Amino acid sequence: ALHSSGLGVWRSIDDCLNFPFLAVIHSGGSDDKELMAVDNNPASPFYGRLYVAWTDFGSGARIYSTFSSNAGATWSAQLALSAAGVDVQGAWPTVGPNGDVWVAWVRWNPWPSGPMDVEVARSTNGAASYALVANPMTGGGNPQAAATAMGVREEPGSTLNETLARHLAEQRALIVLDNCEHLLPACVALAEALLDAAPELRLLATSREGLGVRWE
Repeated sequence: ALHSSGLGVWRSIDDCLNFPFLAVIHSGGSDDKELMAVDNNPASPFYGRLYVAWTDFGSGARIYSTFSSNAGATWSAQLALSAAGVDVQGAWPTVGPNGDVWVAWVRWNPWPSGPMDVEVARSTNGAASYALVANPMTGGGNPQAAATAMGVREEPGSTLNETLARHLAEQRALIVLDNCEHLLPACVALAEALLDAAPELRLLATSREGLGVRWE
């Protein structure tokens, strides 16, 4: 979590009754969106290793990663995963059964209204180094761009889905969601929010998988 010195880690050894501070993961004042993954597979060559990925706005707004091999007491030097000079945000690390580490993030082209890519980096050596793999999504639709096209602006304290739902509540409209299988949970959430709020709305969705909403 965020710490006064940057990113910190707190650890509980009494079934979550207390969380004493353990160590600073990274020193800086512009870290954000930090997430941790743990290698819990006893058969992995990196069993027990902790991985943290985050966006460092103080170092070029890039995605960075670090790891600990001693239960969080000390951490490796930060390693840049995303390219310099591009608009990225969010970092989601996960560990495969064989110990490979994967970190995914969103890239705008450009931020905030351009189409979006999902980029993924993979490490096969316990996060000592990473290599980019093929994008699972390239040129995806941007909800903010869709809202802008309808003259809707994101409102403080509301999600974009909620703002769109209020905008469409009294309107008769047809909205097309194409290739939903690439972003199925997000499309389901958007469809449910809009159809709940707008009885006169019609939604046409194309997908290789069913959305599973009750109007389908």
